[in-house]
Amino acid sequence: GEGVTMPTEPIRLARRTGAAVIPAYSLRRRDGGYDVFIQSALPMVPKADDGLAINTQRLAEALERFIRTSPEQWVVLSPVWEDGFRQRHAGKSKPQAAVQATPRVD
Repeated sequence: GEGVTMPTEPIRLARRTGAAVIPAYSLRRRDGGYDVFIQSALPMVPKADDGLAINTQRLAEALERFIRTSPEQWVVLSPVWEDGFRQRHAGKSKPQAAVQATPRVD
């Protein structure tokens, strides 16, 4: 699969404040209602040189599992694939982490 870029801000905020990162998603039902799914807090690697990348990877993997359940309900509002991100943010400085989780429909 193709690598993606992920915002690191959720992990940075959690590390700075001690907050948990709790993956959650909702699926729209045919009747117009929603089912909400909340996972346990992600285990975080303490502040270390590679902790930001590892924790961002864990978040990406959690999101990937959600997307695989109903890919037709996944919406991305900003480019996440590396080439699209580079084109959109050329010359801008924003903290991102490249991760290997790639949403695929099997």
